[in-house]
Amino acid sequence: MSSSSALASSSIPLSDGTSHPAIAFGTYKIGYIPPSSTASSSSVSTTKSTKDILIVALSTGKYSMLDCAEFYNNEADIGPAINHCLSNKIISRPSLYIASKVWTTTIYNGRDAVISQVETSVSDLKCEYLDLVNVHWPVPNGKHVEAYKALEECRRRGLVKSVGVSNYAVEDYEEVSRERPTEMPTTVEERSGKS
Repeated sequence: MSSSSALASSSIPLSDGTSHPAIAFGTYKIGYIPPSSTASSSSVSTTKSTKDILIVALSTGKYSMLDCAEFYNNEADIGPAINHCLSNKIISRPSLYIASKVWTTTIYNGRDAVISQVETSVSDLKCEYLDLVNVHWPVPNGKHVEAYKALEECRRRGLVKSVGVSNYAVEDYEEVSRERPTEMPTTVEERSGKS
């Protein structure tokens, strides 16, 4: 086995007893460039659709995880690719790990908005559940803690298998832990320092 295929088949254990693939296919800027990114969306020219790009990626056999997010604004375009790959037996749902993240504007709007966004992601991605959903960025005034608790509710409802946090400093993580969630975040994508 080559080192690249060994890495592609490696997994990272999470604190809830599940694991996720070590290598993910990131979907940021596939088919859509968010307005806050450095590139101008009006200057984007693509020759392949989001669906075509993802079908090729999943067909290589090197990716079994898709890293998606509400902010990327392309989950509705990713869903048909997932559906195509599952229908054509390119990959099976148990072997495809789908992760998403809830964006700050939704987090600001509260618990119900977070739950609604997870339901939208499940629908747009054309899957019955998400393997992982993260709070994308910590939001001040405890909003990210409320969002984390909403993700726990999504897990209890079967919409999500694991919940975590992304772009958190130690202080942000400690704020969540002080609220004694049902379970601590399974993933912590930590950023260093304050920004």
